[in-house]
Parts: sequence; C-alpha cells; structure tokens
Amino acid sequence: MKIVHLIYDHPRNPWLGGGGAKRAVEIGRRLAARGDEVRVICGGFPGRSDAEWEEDGILFRSCPAGSCYAASRLNYCRFAAKRLGELAAAGKCDIAVDDTSAFSVVAPWR
Repeated sequence: MKIVHLIYDHPRNPWLGGGGAKRAVEIGRRLAARGDEVRVICGGFPGRSDAEWEEDGILFRSCPAGSCYAASRLNYCRFAAKRLGELAAAGKCDIAVDDTSAFSVVAPWR
C-alpha cells in the first residue's frame, strides 16, 4: 500500500519535533518494514527546507522552511496539500493520513 502521512512535525525539527513526530516515524517505520511504501510530508526546518530524503525506510518531503517557525508553519499550510495532490496524480498515494493540527489544517476535504 502507498501511504502518505501529512504532519508538520519531524523529530529533528528544532521548532517542533515532539511526540507527534516520534509517533508518526515509529508507525511509518513499522509499515515500511512490512512492505508498505510510506511517505511523510512535513514542515521545513533548518537543514531540511524543501528537501527529499529517506530515513528508516520512510520517504520524507519537507515544505519550504522560510526564516522562522511562523514562516515554516505557513509554508506547510500552503504547500502540503499541493504535494499530496502531486503524489496522488502520479499514482503514489492509496491512502492519506492528515495528522490534523489546529495550527495547520491542510487537506481535510481530500
């Protein structure tokens, strides 16, 4: 199964890398280990702005970070749904999980 998880957090994000990020990575790691293709669309942060990388069997794609936490949050709201649409159009998404935050509602209509 091709799973796309939308969550602003990432464990190495100095602006916000808490429990939600750790939970998303642990679930993604377990799904990838059983053979699922797991992608995470996350917010950008220093060193990972508008980047793609693989970590623990999970394919990550960050949104542009901007110069601070607030800019990163706004860019996540702006770009995450677009990234999801691109993956869906390319046939790389069977299911999407929107880890909703009151500060970054991205794609509840999808």
